[in-house]
Amino acid sequence: MGSRLLSLQIAKSAGFKLLNTRFGSPYHVIIETTTKCNLKCRTCMRSKQESGIFNSEMSYDLYKSLIQDLKYPTRFVSFVGMGEQLLNPQIFRMIDLAKEKGFEVSLTDNFTLVNDEVAVTLITSQIDYVYASFDSVSKNKFEEIRFGANFDDVVKNIKHFVDVKRNANSEKPKIFFKSTIYKDNFSEIPDLIRLAEDLCLDGIDFSKEHSYFQDNVNDSSFYLNPEDLPPSKLKFVLCEMGKNYPCQALTGCFVTFDGKVMPCDHVMQLLPRNEFSRFSVGDVKFDSITEIWRSEKYRRIRHRLASGFWLPFCKGCPAFHEK
Repeated sequence: MGSRLLSLQIAKSAGFKLLNTRFGSPYHVIIETTTKCNLKCRTCMRSKQESGIFNSEMSYDLYKSLIQDLKYPTRFVSFVGMGEQLLNPQIFRMIDLAKEKGFEVSLTDNFTLVNDEVAVTLITSQIDYVYASFDSVSKNKFEEIRFGANFDDVVKNIKHFVDVKRNANSEKPKIFFKSTIYKDNFSEIPDLIRLAEDLCLDGIDFSKEHSYFQDNVNDSSFYLNPEDLPPSKLKFVLCEMGKNYPCQALTGCFVTFDGKVMPCDHVMQLLPRNEFSRFSVGDVKFDSITEIWRSEKYRRIRHRLASGFWLPFCKGCPAFHEK
């Protein structure tokens, strides 16, 4: 089971004892190691803002202090952000440190940079999950969505990654498509499943397009149920596409490249970057992640979210529902 799915299931059943505890750490920490990217994806908020603010990366020292402070009940560390995480030259050291600490680790990647050396290094690291951003089986549509990527090269890189893993006789990592679904590719879901099967992937994590610029994320026509999908041995993660997607902020947090702690990673799509400071709950450059998580301010925010009092940007999130 993927760390994202398990973390969300924990969130759904956690209750107020977990939400407002003065002890412990977040179950799931999502870390942005860089804002640099080699693509300009149409579904990404990064492509709709000034490029000058997206040319930075997290230092290894800042990352190390963050990871070393995490403790039980933290179980999951995910490398996701506004950039291509492989562009941080320290990313493999970062993965190794998280694994040394005993965390379950995942990486979301556009697979344009996954050559043989990268594949071997990732597989050797024993990272638990790798998510390949992949939204269309049509070359033209894929390259329109993932502007700057070459469809054939990405498919070839994914296939090679699977082959390297098989030749290494490794169980890890599990490899998933991370597919953002919107009105123009909704009909392609069966084709995405067939391609994932052909590539011998482990599953697909279906995400829902949502952003500061559109407010139809909770449109009922974009929900998926397991029975809507063709029979398959693949694991399907329908969290964002389901009707009961729980608020991710209840058990996890998002840490930006410069150490700002945000309630969840959905802020990347729901807020312009220059508004992040309004909703930051702390900064790991000055306070430990556990101190921030246990703070009265942060516990009060989690309690309010659990009670249905949403933050101003929450309306565009798949977890949003009217009280």
